[in-house]
Amino acid sequence: MSTAKDDKPNNADISDNPSEPQVIPVKTLLGPRGEALLDHQGEIYRLRTTSRGRLILTK
Repeated sequence: MSTAKDDKPNNADISDNPSEPQVIPVKTLLGPRGEALLDHQGEIYRLRTTSRGRLILTK
């Protein structure tokens, strides 16, 4: 993957404005397993999708 500033992934709406939140597609975040572990202030949370495509965040 190129590191050029204008080279943005096609599947993400990444803003050049740091005051706007970054949009990350769930598939990109969760990967092929459909889950990710998130570290928030030293606590680990699990974000996963259900069989119906909904998101669940658990501690």
